[in-house]
Amino acid sequence: MTSVCRVRINPTEAKRASSDFCHRVNAELATRIRANFHHRQIVVEAARIRMAHYLMQLVRARQEQDGSQATILPSIARSDIASYLHLRVETVSRIVSTFRKNGWVRGPLHRLEVVDVHALASLTRGRVTT
Repeated sequence: MTSVCRVRINPTEAKRASSDFCHRVNAELATRIRANFHHRQIVVEAARIRMAHYLMQLVRARQEQDGSQATILPSIARSDIASYLHLRVETVSRIVSTFRKNGWVRGPLHRLEVVDVHALASLTRGRVTT
């Protein structure tokens, strides 16, 4: 059970509280909850975008280094990726799993292969929401 707020009111006054008052309190609470939910969604999206940027940087560095179109990324520990991106290790794992499910990457994190570079590039530009 979560407490969003408390309203102290005398039981006698509560009986006289109008339905308009109750509707106003409910509307105010909904507004505050909605703002919090929206902020959480932005944070989640920002984490996905940061991860996509990171993977794109690795792909570009690998291509410049090898001169090829290789998309298998170097082995980097999840904790190092999380630290670099200011994310939790669990968040990195969850995002990589989502990218796998979308078909953008495949393989384990220590041998990650970027399958759909264009989808990750679109995500970095805010054009993909899947």
